[in-house]
Parts: sequence; C-alpha cells; structure tokens
Amino acid sequence: MVLVDKKGEFKMQKEKQGHVEIFDEDATITLFDDDNNPIDFFEVASVEYDEKFYAILQPIEEMEGMEDDEAVIFEFSTEEGSDEKMFKPVFDEKLLDTVFSVYLSAMADYETTACGSGCEGGGCGGGGCGVANKSEAKKATKK
Repeated sequence: MVLVDKKGEFKMQKEKQGHVEIFDEDATITLFDDDNNPIDFFEVASVEYDEKFYAILQPIEEMEGMEDDEAVIFEFSTEEGSDEKMFKPVFDEKLLDTVFSVYLSAMADYETTACGSGCEGGGCGGGGCGVANKSEAKKATKK
C-alpha cells in the first residue's frame, strides 16, 4: 500500500520498502564517468528499499547502448558530516527489478490519485487525472 503525503511524496507500507520520492521533470544531477567526463541526468525518483537508498536517473543526452525511455539505477549514500552523495551503479538484476517495481507501484498509485479526487479503485470522480482506474495507470507506466 502506498500513501501520498501533503508534499506529494510516497510512504510505502511494506516491510522492506520505506519511501519513494518522484521528482519534477526539471530536476537534474551531474555525475562523472571513470574519465571524469560529466554526464547530466534527469532525477526521476529516489527509492528507499531494505534500508538503502536508490536513485532512478535518465540521461539528458543520448547514451550509447540506451534507448530514450530507459533509466539507470544507482545506490547512493552520504558520508557522515557531508552533504555530498556518493553514487554506485546497481548491477544485480533482481535488485534492479525490485527497486523499479517499487517505483512503478508508487507511480501507479500517484497516477490514480493525482487529481486529488480520491478515486482509487474505481472511475475518476474528479475528471482531472484522465485515468479511469489503477489497472489503466499501471499499463500507462509500463509503456
């Protein structure tokens, strides 16, 4: 179950899942590759899972080997006494799938409650969100 707080952030109520934050479309971050070249990303979301934090990032410019609609997932942490985040790419397929599933679940719930009409599970009573029900929202987020 996912709850939306007043700031539009998501609180996950499952044992290993903590918090999902969906970022505005203009939220960006710059990371550096092994050769110290900057790579700009859109910050799609941050996900707390199993007491660790993950960032879902989408490259702003085309990257070799990635489609336009693909994203990468990094584990991130901050060292005590520092505001700087340290990013480590995630390669474990099972963990990638789990973190992305948590994100998709939050997006599906967000899509069904985005207009604020509280229409979860049924037709949209507010008419503002354009999503008829949860299953339709899940299909839209998987495209």
